[in-house]
Amino acid sequence: MLRVCKKIFDELMKQGINYCHWKSNEHLSDGLNGETDMDLLVSGCHAQKFSDVLIKCECLNVQPQFGSRYTDVEEWIGYDRETGKLIHLHVHYKMITGSKHVKEYILPWHDLALDTKILNGNIYIMEPNLEFMILYMRIVLKEQKSIREMDRFVLPAEYRKEILWLRKQIDSKKLSELIEKIWKEEKDKILQIYCLEKLSKNDWAELQECTRLKAGIVRKKKIFNYYSISAYRKQLISMKRTLKEGLRNVPFTTLKTLRGKGVVFAFIGCDGSGKSRITEEIRKWLGWKLDCQHFYFGTGTGYKKPVIYRISTAAWLSDTGRKICKILYFYQVSLRSVCMRTVLDFYVRRGGIAICDRYPQTQFKGIYDGPKIRALQLCGDTAWGRAFMYMEEKNIAKVESKKIDVLFKLIIPAESAVKRSPGHMLREVKHKAQITEKLQFSNCDVYEIDAMKPFEEEILEIKGIIWDNLMEKHL
Repeated sequence: MLRVCKKIFDELMKQGINYCHWKSNEHLSDGLNGETDMDLLVSGCHAQKFSDVLIKCECLNVQPQFGSRYTDVEEWIGYDRETGKLIHLHVHYKMITGSKHVKEYILPWHDLALDTKILNGNIYIMEPNLEFMILYMRIVLKEQKSIREMDRFVLPAEYRKEILWLRKQIDSKKLSELIEKIWKEEKDKILQIYCLEKLSKNDWAELQECTRLKAGIVRKKKIFNYYSISAYRKQLISMKRTLKEGLRNVPFTTLKTLRGKGVVFAFIGCDGSGKSRITEEIRKWLGWKLDCQHFYFGTGTGYKKPVIYRISTAAWLSDTGRKICKILYFYQVSLRSVCMRTVLDFYVRRGGIAICDRYPQTQFKGIYDGPKIRALQLCGDTAWGRAFMYMEEKNIAKVESKKIDVLFKLIIPAESAVKRSPGHMLREVKHKAQITEKLQFSNCDVYEIDAMKPFEEEILEIKGIIWDNLMEKHL
């Protein structure tokens, strides 16, 4: 169990908060180790106290992604400082279930679940017989169509392991007592279904019909029926994911977001300081549950060079021709930075987290993502050359002036950086290392990171700083 989980559940116990882990207790240990989600059912009268405990334990209340925003359900993300892992809590104040992207049913056994919960170590979990019953109800309510009208019904594979695990804990007497409390007049028929090792299609259909009569409907004024809403949301989510996979950066989110405005983290450092490795690691870490995009502002291997760049290096081209192509190329790079920053701004306004690998600046020209045309003396005396020079500088200055929330400076001796990244000139790397320390960005928190540390220590330090900033800005 991660230390943050122990802290949370110990505090819940200490505060006397009425809750239980109500779904998928078969893999609860995975959730406690940050490998999967945890689903907690909480008494409505303890909602505020429960939120206070999670805030005290440095957890963030996040906005669920489109298609997963349900009545009386909250989502929280926590951070374990010892391992650097995230945890994810689904917090239910009612038993909401049903088809994916809609969750149109409320199961009316919230109080029964909390009254019959059992203690497993330091965590309250749903009584296994009741969990077994609720699992079957959740399975049939996920089907929008009538099972009886289907040609065949096969139990989804994702539930088979969980059902086998729960069956081993079934107490027939306790099961019978719970069925009587829930079903009353249909108890004999329902008990017979639950006692079957393998259910037929008709058994599942019978259970679905009885469960639908017992479950409440999440009542909302809707123009379309639940089936149409589910289909629409599914198609929109699929389209957004396809666009996100096909494009480098998009101005929308597909995962959970921060409530309110997002955050921009930027990483700068000389060649060999580990920017690309660190930014990719941070993107994967946050991207487990939170919407996080990587924005590469450099012109190295992470940037697919345009045709004009390849022409500028052609041997058959005259010196004047190469200069013209380079001017156009550097202007195009500056224009790309403006476009990327525009996408980033739209994205962050929607609660996304932007991870910037490198960032444009005007303090040092001709190097380190600064404007190049003037420093390399490419425009000569031509009016059009000077026009492109001014436009390049204006574009980069525009991006530089945009707000960054947190800037990480990766500090490393030039000699060590060259060893890590052979092929770079030591003199140039030394110059970039000096620039890293001198660069200033206004209105942002700046952290200098010792890039000579073992990678595990370095990334853990960065994760801790990121989490502190997320908590500070979104409490």
